[in-house]
Amino acid sequence: MSAPAVRNTGNPFTGQQAGALRQQAVDDLRALLAGNGGRPTVLRHNSRNRSADVERLQFALNAFYGRPVLDVDGKFGSNTRRILLHAQRQLATTAAPDAQRKLGDGVGGQITYNALIARLSRSDSYTPPTPPTAQRVIRQPVRAALATPTREGVSSRTPRNEVEQPATAPVNTSLGRIDVQRTSAALIADIRRRGGRLSDQTGVVRAVQAAVNYMEKNPGNFRPYVMFNDMGLPGSGPRGYILNIQTGRVEPVTTANGRKLYSFPVAHGYGSGARGAIPSTFTNTSGHGTTILGLMVGNGSAPFTGTSGGRAYNSTKIIWSGTTALNSGLARDGKWTHGAPYVNHTSAGRSAGCPSVAQDIIDDVVRYVGNRGFGFNYHPAFANDRRLITITQR
Repeated sequence: MSAPAVRNTGNPFTGQQAGALRQQAVDDLRALLAGNGGRPTVLRHNSRNRSADVERLQFALNAFYGRPVLDVDGKFGSNTRRILLHAQRQLATTAAPDAQRKLGDGVGGQITYNALIARLSRSDSYTPPTPPTAQRVIRQPVRAALATPTREGVSSRTPRNEVEQPATAPVNTSLGRIDVQRTSAALIADIRRRGGRLSDQTGVVRAVQAAVNYMEKNPGNFRPYVMFNDMGLPGSGPRGYILNIQTGRVEPVTTANGRKLYSFPVAHGYGSGARGAIPSTFTNTSGHGTTILGLMVGNGSAPFTGTSGGRAYNSTKIIWSGTTALNSGLARDGKWTHGAPYVNHTSAGRSAGCPSVAQDIIDDVVRYVGNRGFGFNYHPAFANDRRLITITQR
Protein backbone atom coordinates (compact mmCIF):
# COMPACT_ATOMS: atom_id res chain seq x y z
CA MET A 1 0.00 0.00 0.00
CA SER A 2 1.41 3.37 -0.94
CA ALA A 3 1.66 6.10 1.65
CA PRO A 4 -0.75 9.01 1.25
CA ALA A 5 0.73 12.11 -0.31
CA VAL A 6 1.22 15.10 1.95
CA ARG A 7 -0.80 17.94 0.48
CA ASN A 8 -1.01 21.56 1.59
CA THR A 9 -4.74 22.22 1.51
CA GLY A 10 -4.61 25.38 3.62
CA ASN A 11 -6.00 23.47 6.63
CA PRO A 12 -3.88 20.40 7.39
CA PHE A 13 -6.28 19.30 10.17
CA THR A 14 -8.90 18.08 7.69
CA GLY A 15 -8.98 15.09 5.39
CA GLN A 16 -6.83 11.97 5.55
CA GLN A 17 -4.08 13.43 7.70
CA ALA A 18 -6.32 14.84 10.47
CA GLY A 19 -6.11 11.77 12.68
CA ALA A 20 -2.34 11.55 12.31
CA LEU A 21 -1.93 15.22 13.21
CA ARG A 22 -4.14 14.82 16.28
CA GLN A 23 -1.94 11.90 17.33
CA GLN A 24 1.14 14.09 16.81
CA ALA A 25 -0.48 16.65 19.13
CA VAL A 26 -1.12 13.93 21.74
CA ASP A 27 2.56 12.93 21.53
CA ASP A 28 3.55 16.58 22.05
CA LEU A 29 1.29 16.87 25.10
CA ARG A 30 2.72 13.69 26.58
CA ALA A 31 6.20 15.16 26.15
CA LEU A 32 5.04 18.22 28.12
CA LEU A 33 3.63 15.93 30.83
CA ALA A 34 6.95 14.06 31.04
CA GLY A 35 8.78 17.38 31.40
CA ASN A 36 12.11 17.19 33.22
CA GLY A 37 12.56 14.41 35.72
CA GLY A 38 8.90 13.40 35.47
CA ARG A 39 7.54 16.82 36.48
CA PRO A 40 5.13 18.35 33.94
CA THR A 41 6.30 21.44 32.08
CA VAL A 42 4.35 24.54 33.12
CA LEU A 43 3.88 27.18 30.41
CA ARG A 44 2.87 30.77 31.21
CA HIS A 45 2.31 34.02 29.35
CA ASN A 46 5.58 35.90 28.62
CA SER A 47 7.64 33.48 30.72
CA ARG A 48 11.06 32.15 29.75
CA ASN A 49 9.78 28.78 28.62
CA ARG A 50 11.68 26.90 25.94
CA SER A 51 10.32 27.72 22.52
CA ALA A 52 10.05 24.00 21.61
CA ASP A 53 7.71 23.41 24.56
CA VAL A 54 5.51 26.36 23.61
CA GLU A 55 5.39 25.05 20.02
CA ARG A 56 4.04 21.74 21.34
CA LEU A 57 1.21 23.52 23.16
CA GLN A 58 0.42 25.76 20.19
CA PHE A 59 0.27 22.80 17.81
CA ALA A 60 -1.99 20.90 20.24
CA LEU A 61 -4.38 23.86 20.43
CA ASN A 62 -4.55 23.98 16.64
CA ALA A 63 -5.35 20.25 16.59
CA PHE A 64 -8.00 20.78 19.30
CA TYR A 65 -9.81 23.38 17.19
CA GLY A 66 -9.28 21.43 13.98
CA ARG A 67 -7.75 24.40 12.21
CA PRO A 68 -4.68 26.67 12.51
CA VAL A 69 -5.80 29.26 15.05
CA LEU A 70 -2.24 30.05 16.21
CA ASP A 71 1.16 30.65 14.73
CA VAL A 72 3.40 27.79 15.87
CA ASP A 73 6.21 30.23 16.65
CA GLY A 74 7.32 29.15 20.14
CA LYS A 75 6.26 32.46 21.74
CA PHE A 76 3.69 32.41 24.55
CA GLY A 77 2.24 35.84 23.82
CA SER A 78 -1.18 37.36 24.44
CA ASN A 79 -2.81 35.56 21.50
CA THR A 80 -1.60 32.14 22.67
CA ARG A 81 -2.94 32.89 26.16
CA ARG A 82 -6.28 34.03 24.70
CA ILE A 83 -6.67 30.80 22.70
CA LEU A 84 -5.58 28.68 25.67
CA LEU A 85 -8.14 30.35 27.95
CA HIS A 86 -10.89 29.72 25.43
CA ALA A 87 -9.84 26.07 25.08
CA GLN A 88 -9.76 25.64 28.86
CA ARG A 89 -13.33 26.92 29.13
CA GLN A 90 -14.40 24.43 26.46
CA LEU A 91 -12.63 21.59 28.27
CA ALA A 92 -14.08 22.59 31.65
CA THR A 93 -17.62 21.78 30.49
CA THR A 94 -16.85 18.05 30.71
CA ALA A 95 -14.20 18.12 33.45
CA ALA A 96 -14.53 17.07 37.09
CA PRO A 97 -15.36 19.89 39.54
CA ASP A 98 -11.87 19.95 41.08
CA ALA A 99 -10.31 20.26 37.61
CA GLN A 100 -12.67 23.01 36.45
CA ARG A 101 -11.03 25.56 38.76
CA LYS A 102 -7.66 25.05 37.03
CA LEU A 103 -9.17 25.05 33.56
CA GLY A 104 -9.45 28.78 33.29
CA ASP A 105 -6.17 30.19 34.50
CA GLY A 106 -4.50 30.59 31.08
CA VAL A 107 -1.57 28.43 32.19
CA GLY A 108 -0.44 25.26 30.46
CA GLY A 109 -0.07 22.53 33.07
CA GLN A 110 -0.87 18.94 33.96
CA ILE A 111 -4.66 19.28 34.14
CA THR A 112 -4.84 21.15 30.83
CA TYR A 113 -2.56 18.66 29.06
CA ASN A 114 -4.53 15.66 30.35
CA ALA A 115 -7.83 17.25 29.33
CA LEU A 116 -6.54 17.96 25.82
CA ILE A 117 -5.16 14.42 25.50
CA ALA A 118 -8.51 12.95 26.55
CA ARG A 119 -10.37 15.05 23.97
CA LEU A 120 -7.89 14.54 21.11
CA SER A 121 -7.67 10.78 21.73
CA ARG A 122 -11.27 10.24 20.73
CA SER A 123 -12.12 8.29 17.58
CA ASP A 124 -11.96 9.58 14.01
CA SER A 125 -15.44 11.06 14.51
CA TYR A 126 -13.80 13.84 16.52
CA THR A 127 -15.70 17.11 16.17
CA PRO A 128 -13.62 20.19 17.03
CA PRO A 129 -15.21 23.07 18.93
CA THR A 130 -15.77 26.48 17.39
CA PRO A 131 -12.67 28.63 17.95
CA PRO A 132 -12.74 32.24 19.19
CA THR A 133 -12.82 35.01 16.61
CA ALA A 134 -9.43 35.28 14.91
CA GLN A 135 -7.52 38.48 15.60
CA ARG A 136 -4.85 38.13 12.93
CA VAL A 137 -3.78 36.05 9.96
CA ILE A 138 -2.32 32.70 10.97
CA ARG A 139 0.66 31.05 9.29
CA GLN A 140 0.52 27.34 10.11
CA PRO A 141 3.27 24.97 8.98
CA VAL A 142 1.96 21.68 7.65
CA ARG A 143 3.29 18.57 9.38
CA ALA A 144 3.62 15.37 7.43
CA ALA A 145 0.79 12.90 7.87
CA LEU A 146 1.91 9.51 9.10
CA ALA A 147 2.02 6.79 6.52
CA THR A 148 -0.32 3.80 6.68
CA PRO A 149 2.38 1.17 6.14
CA THR A 150 1.97 -2.55 5.70
CA ARG A 151 4.33 -5.22 6.90
CA GLU A 152 4.15 -8.81 8.09
CA GLY A 153 2.14 -9.14 11.29
CA VAL A 154 1.23 -5.47 11.69
CA SER A 155 -2.06 -3.72 11.10
CA SER A 156 -2.10 -1.24 8.22
CA ARG A 157 -3.88 1.42 10.27
CA THR A 158 -1.95 4.45 11.46
CA PRO A 159 -0.45 3.46 14.83
CA ARG A 160 -0.96 5.23 18.13
CA ASN A 161 2.44 6.06 19.53
CA GLU A 162 1.74 5.20 23.16
CA VAL A 163 5.30 4.07 23.75
CA GLU A 164 6.98 3.08 26.95
CA GLN A 165 9.04 5.96 28.28
CA PRO A 166 12.76 5.29 28.77
CA ALA A 167 14.23 5.25 32.24
CA THR A 168 15.00 8.68 33.64
CA ALA A 169 18.27 7.63 35.28
CA PRO A 170 21.41 8.26 33.20
CA VAL A 171 23.07 5.15 31.78
CA ASN A 172 26.80 4.51 31.98
CA THR A 173 28.37 3.88 28.57
CA SER A 174 31.82 4.17 27.04
CA LEU A 175 30.77 7.70 26.06
CA GLY A 176 29.97 8.61 29.66
CA ARG A 177 26.60 8.84 31.39
CA ILE A 178 23.75 9.35 28.92
CA ASP A 179 20.25 10.35 30.02
CA VAL A 180 18.00 9.09 27.21
CA GLN A 181 15.09 11.41 27.98
CA ARG A 182 17.13 14.59 28.36
CA THR A 183 19.32 13.83 25.37
CA SER A 184 16.30 13.04 23.17
CA ALA A 185 14.47 16.19 24.25
CA ALA A 186 17.55 18.32 23.50
CA LEU A 187 17.96 16.72 20.06
CA ILE A 188 14.29 17.21 19.17
CA ALA A 189 14.50 20.86 20.22
CA ASP A 190 17.67 21.38 18.15
CA ILE A 191 16.08 19.77 15.08
CA ARG A 192 13.12 22.11 15.39
CA ARG A 193 15.33 25.13 16.01
CA ARG A 194 17.11 24.42 12.74
CA GLY A 195 13.84 24.07 10.82
CA GLY A 196 13.97 20.29 10.55
CA ARG A 197 11.00 17.94 10.36
CA LEU A 198 10.15 14.69 12.14
CA SER A 199 7.34 12.22 11.43
CA ASP A 200 7.04 11.96 15.22
CA GLN A 201 9.22 12.56 18.25
CA THR A 202 9.37 8.91 19.24
CA GLY A 203 11.89 8.11 16.51
CA VAL A 204 14.62 10.21 18.10
CA VAL A 205 13.95 8.64 21.50
CA ARG A 206 14.14 5.18 19.98
CA ALA A 207 17.40 5.99 18.18
CA VAL A 208 19.10 7.22 21.36
CA GLN A 209 17.70 4.32 23.41
CA ALA A 210 18.87 1.73 20.89
CA ALA A 211 22.41 3.14 20.75
CA VAL A 212 22.61 3.22 24.55
CA ASN A 213 21.27 -0.36 24.77
CA TYR A 214 23.90 -1.54 22.29
CA MET A 215 26.74 0.13 24.20
CA GLU A 216 25.50 -1.37 27.47
CA LYS A 217 25.50 -4.86 25.98
CA ASN A 218 28.74 -4.46 23.99
CA PRO A 219 31.35 -2.51 25.99
CA GLY A 220 33.96 -0.81 23.84
CA ASN A 221 34.86 2.46 22.19
CA PHE A 222 32.15 4.08 20.11
CA ARG A 223 31.62 7.35 18.30
CA PRO A 224 28.87 9.55 19.81
CA TYR A 225 27.01 9.97 16.51
CA VAL A 226 23.83 8.42 15.10
CA MET A 227 22.81 8.86 11.47
CA PHE A 228 19.04 9.09 12.02
CA ASN A 229 16.96 8.43 8.89
CA ASP A 230 13.27 9.26 9.39
CA MET A 231 11.46 7.06 6.88
CA GLY A 232 8.14 8.44 8.09
CA LEU A 233 8.86 11.49 5.93
CA PRO A 234 8.70 11.55 2.11
CA GLY A 235 11.73 11.06 -0.09
CA SER A 236 10.97 14.38 -1.76
CA GLY A 237 12.72 16.25 1.06
CA PRO A 238 15.39 16.01 3.77
CA ARG A 239 14.90 13.30 6.41
CA GLY A 240 18.43 12.41 7.56
CA TYR A 241 20.25 13.86 10.58
CA ILE A 242 23.56 13.36 12.36
CA LEU A 243 22.64 13.22 16.06
CA ASN A 244 25.33 13.82 18.68
CA ILE A 245 24.13 11.80 21.68
CA GLN A 246 26.80 13.28 23.93
CA THR A 247 25.93 16.94 23.40
CA GLY A 248 22.27 16.71 22.38
CA ARG A 249 23.00 18.67 19.21
CA VAL A 250 22.55 18.03 15.49
CA GLU A 251 25.83 18.05 13.57
CA PRO A 252 26.18 19.47 10.03
CA VAL A 253 27.50 17.83 6.89
CA THR A 254 29.25 20.05 4.36
CA THR A 255 28.48 20.08 0.63
CA ALA A 256 31.02 20.48 -2.17
CA ASN A 257 30.35 24.25 -2.28
CA GLY A 258 30.84 24.65 1.48
CA ARG A 259 27.18 24.79 2.49
CA LYS A 260 26.36 23.22 5.86
CA LEU A 261 23.32 20.94 5.94
CA TYR A 262 21.73 19.99 9.25
CA SER A 263 19.27 17.68 7.48
CA PHE A 264 19.68 15.94 4.16
CA PRO A 265 17.76 13.58 1.81
CA VAL A 266 18.20 9.83 2.20
CA ALA A 267 17.04 7.24 -0.34
CA HIS A 268 14.64 4.39 0.38
CA GLY A 269 14.41 1.10 -1.48
CA TYR A 270 12.35 0.71 -4.66
CA GLY A 271 10.43 -2.07 -2.89
CA SER A 272 9.50 0.19 0.02
CA GLY A 273 7.54 2.84 -1.86
CA ALA A 274 7.26 5.14 -4.85
CA ARG A 275 9.86 7.78 -5.66
CA GLY A 276 9.40 10.85 -3.46
CA ALA A 277 6.75 9.13 -1.31
CA ILE A 278 6.71 8.03 2.31
CA PRO A 279 7.94 4.41 2.21
CA SER A 280 5.46 1.85 3.51
CA THR A 281 6.99 -1.62 3.19
CA PHE A 282 9.98 -2.92 5.16
CA THR A 283 11.36 -6.46 5.27
CA ASN A 284 14.40 -8.28 6.60
CA THR A 285 14.44 -10.77 3.74
CA SER A 286 16.52 -10.81 0.57
CA GLY A 287 15.53 -9.81 -2.93
CA HIS A 288 12.76 -7.30 -2.32
CA GLY A 289 14.66 -4.01 -2.68
CA THR A 290 13.24 -2.76 0.59
CA THR A 291 14.73 -0.58 3.29
CA ILE A 292 15.57 -2.36 6.55
CA LEU A 293 14.75 -0.61 9.84
CA GLY A 294 16.58 -0.47 13.16
CA LEU A 295 19.99 0.26 14.68
CA MET A 296 23.14 -0.26 12.62
CA VAL A 297 26.78 -0.14 13.75
CA GLY A 298 29.49 1.21 11.46
CA ASN A 299 32.37 -1.19 10.84
CA GLY A 300 34.48 1.04 8.62
CA SER A 301 34.21 2.19 5.02
CA ALA A 302 35.25 0.91 1.60
CA PRO A 303 35.08 1.90 -2.08
CA PHE A 304 31.69 1.40 -3.69
CA THR A 305 30.74 0.94 -7.35
CA GLY A 306 27.11 1.26 -8.39
CA THR A 307 24.93 1.78 -11.44
CA SER A 308 22.37 4.51 -12.00
CA GLY A 309 20.53 5.12 -15.25
CA GLY A 310 22.67 2.48 -16.96
CA ARG A 311 25.90 4.24 -15.99
CA ALA A 312 28.45 3.07 -13.46
CA TYR A 313 29.64 5.42 -10.72
CA ASN A 314 32.18 5.23 -7.91
CA SER A 315 31.69 6.33 -4.32
CA THR A 316 32.35 5.28 -0.72
CA LYS A 317 30.19 3.03 1.44
CA ILE A 318 29.74 2.54 5.18
CA ILE A 319 29.85 -1.14 6.10
CA TRP A 320 26.95 -1.60 8.49
CA SER A 321 26.16 -4.55 10.71
CA GLY A 322 22.66 -5.19 12.06
CA THR A 323 21.95 -5.31 15.76
CA THR A 324 18.35 -6.51 16.15
CA ALA A 325 15.88 -9.06 14.84
CA LEU A 326 14.56 -6.39 12.47
CA ASN A 327 17.85 -5.97 10.59
CA SER A 328 19.86 -9.16 11.05
CA GLY A 329 20.07 -9.46 7.25
CA LEU A 330 21.66 -6.06 6.73
CA ALA A 331 25.20 -7.27 5.96
CA ARG A 332 23.91 -10.31 4.04
CA ASP A 333 22.02 -8.03 1.64
CA GLY A 334 24.74 -5.38 1.41
CA LYS A 335 22.45 -2.48 2.31
CA TRP A 336 25.11 0.11 2.99
CA THR A 337 25.03 3.87 3.17
CA HIS A 338 26.88 5.21 0.15
CA GLY A 339 27.00 8.25 -2.09
CA ALA A 340 24.72 8.10 -5.12
CA PRO A 341 24.00 10.40 -8.10
CA TYR A 342 20.22 9.92 -7.68
CA VAL A 343 20.35 11.79 -4.34
CA ASN A 344 20.91 15.55 -4.14
CA HIS A 345 20.56 18.20 -1.44
CA THR A 346 16.77 18.55 -1.78
CA SER A 347 15.39 15.09 -2.68
CA ALA A 348 16.30 11.44 -3.13
CA GLY A 349 15.59 8.83 -5.74
CA ARG A 350 15.22 5.15 -4.92
CA SER A 351 17.91 2.58 -4.18
CA ALA A 352 18.01 -1.21 -3.92
CA GLY A 353 17.33 -0.75 -0.20
CA CYS A 354 20.42 1.26 0.77
CA PRO A 355 19.98 4.49 2.77
CA SER A 356 22.03 6.39 0.17
CA VAL A 357 22.98 10.07 0.37
CA ALA A 358 24.35 12.72 -2.00
CA GLN A 359 27.84 11.95 -3.28
CA ASP A 360 29.42 15.14 -1.99
CA ILE A 361 28.41 14.55 1.65
CA ILE A 362 29.25 10.84 2.01
CA ASP A 363 32.76 11.58 3.27
CA ASP A 364 31.34 13.67 6.11
CA VAL A 365 28.81 10.96 6.97
CA VAL A 366 31.63 8.40 7.02
CA ARG A 367 33.67 10.65 9.29
CA TYR A 368 30.85 10.80 11.82
CA VAL A 369 29.50 7.26 11.88
CA GLY A 370 31.58 5.03 9.60
CA ASN A 371 33.94 3.71 12.27
CA ARG A 372 32.03 2.61 15.40
CA GLY A 373 29.25 5.14 15.01
CA PHE A 374 25.59 4.27 14.55
CA GLY A 375 22.82 4.46 11.98
CA PHE A 376 19.10 4.20 12.69
CA ASN A 377 16.35 3.76 10.10
CA TYR A 378 12.96 4.59 11.60
CA HIS A 379 9.31 4.53 10.62
CA PRO A 380 6.45 5.49 13.00
CA ALA A 381 4.59 2.25 12.24
CA PHE A 382 7.29 0.55 14.32
CA ALA A 383 7.23 3.04 17.20
CA ASN A 384 5.79 0.42 19.57
CA ASP A 385 7.88 -2.47 18.24
CA ARG A 386 10.31 -3.49 20.96
CA ARG A 387 12.57 -5.06 18.35
CA LEU A 388 13.73 -1.55 17.44
CA ILE A 389 15.63 -1.29 20.73
CA THR A 390 16.13 -4.94 21.75
CA ILE A 391 19.72 -5.83 20.89
CA THR A 392 20.15 -9.40 19.67
CA GLN A 393 23.33 -9.13 17.57
CA ARG A 394 26.85 -8.37 18.78
